[in-house]
Amino acid sequence: MTPIIKIKLFHLLLLILPTHPYLSTQLPLDKSLDLEVKKSILKPKTANLASVLETPHSCSLSILHPLEDNRRLTINSILKLKSTLFLNNCYAQSELFTYAEHLRRKIHALADFVMTDLGFPVEHEEYSVVSSLKGHDFQEFVRKIHQKIHTRNLSYVGQLSDMTRGRLNFPNLSFARVSLARTTTLAHHFGFKVVSTTQPKRPLTLEDGTIGYGYPRYRLVLLDQLTNFKCELQFGTQAISDFFDKNHIPISSSDLKKLTKLNLMPNLHDIEYKFFRMFPLLFPNDIQTISKINSFRKKIDIFSAKIGSKGFFVPNYKKTRQKLLREAGLLLREILDKTEVSS
Repeated sequence: MTPIIKIKLFHLLLLILPTHPYLSTQLPLDKSLDLEVKKSILKPKTANLASVLETPHSCSLSILHPLEDNRRLTINSILKLKSTLFLNNCYAQSELFTYAEHLRRKIHALADFVMTDLGFPVEHEEYSVVSSLKGHDFQEFVRKIHQKIHTRNLSYVGQLSDMTRGRLNFPNLSFARVSLARTTTLAHHFGFKVVSTTQPKRPLTLEDGTIGYGYPRYRLVLLDQLTNFKCELQFGTQAISDFFDKNHIPISSSDLKKLTKLNLMPNLHDIEYKFFRMFPLLFPNDIQTISKINSFRKKIDIFSAKIGSKGFFVPNYKKTRQKLLREAGLLLREILDKTEVSS
């Protein structure tokens, strides 16, 4: 009988890296992070990792003395704050959250304009524009920035490029490519400077001989020239967004409670990338389960390559989608049966 293994919440969260949902399964991991995780499992009572992962509950308005100095903080200076100062300064956190929301509206306006300029409908089952902050509210915004600064070993807040992000969804990847090109042309009219573009990754040859991508999105990083605040736009198909982001993995209510404790949702974004990805680090000797995870993730890559290129119009779309979601639920159940999530 498989023994129950207790995993502290912060042990799990340490490996749930807040990065892009479709990054390569072969992404090199921080070796020092891996070592710290293994140490924390071996010596949970002596490891002091909770302070790294918990939301900063205490922050001081007067950490920069005198108090008036806080009011002189501009968004430019906040973005240049060392991470330790930012994570202990409520004023800086609040200002950053406010500017991030302002920038969200700004990139959403740019995205809407691009869609209209190209003659695409803004609201349609195969077209959409969405924008968001990193986190659904202020506390989660700060918590996720806290996590990413740590996991990426960043020196200051402004190094993050996805605190504010938008997504443009289309019927196929060709439309996404056209939209990316038009956005880079129009960005300066909205006060943005193009920092970088990233092409779709992990090319795969599909059955019909065409090329698809396991990570089927274009990414565009922009810099707001008034504030030096970076933001990110993603361009892909509506089908890939629906597949990864909607909460449709079939799980029991008890499993849902466990996922909630881990700040995870029952969608492929969280489960396939975050949860399944961390399992081999926590249980490197469970070869059988790791093999199942790797096999499942390859299937996800192939399906992502198809719908990431052609959208909903792929053979057996609904049947394959439901089969993969059921498989994700069963694999999740198997893994949760081996663990006891404690807060």
